[in-house]
Amino acid sequence: MAVIRPESVTLHRHQPEGSARNVWQGTVRSLQPMHDRVRVVIDGRPPVIATVTPSALAELRLLPGASVWVSVKAVEIRGYVRASH
Repeated sequence: MAVIRPESVTLHRHQPEGSARNVWQGTVRSLQPMHDRVRVVIDGRPPVIATVTPSALAELRLLPGASVWVSVKAVEIRGYVRASH
């Protein structure tokens, strides 16, 4: 299983360029306000949850149903092996 912290996920309205090798497209499923941040739930392959500031949300014009690009640097992904019983 791969685990990505929501704070490590970067969202873009257009396909990003840069050093991140893990880039995929998704659709905003929901927005959940959380104090000084907003949780953005993304449907994609794989699905992911991102945490952004309200100003980033406004700048990206994210709404449910919006197409979005997701990027995560490889060093931010943690892999875990399922224990066999």
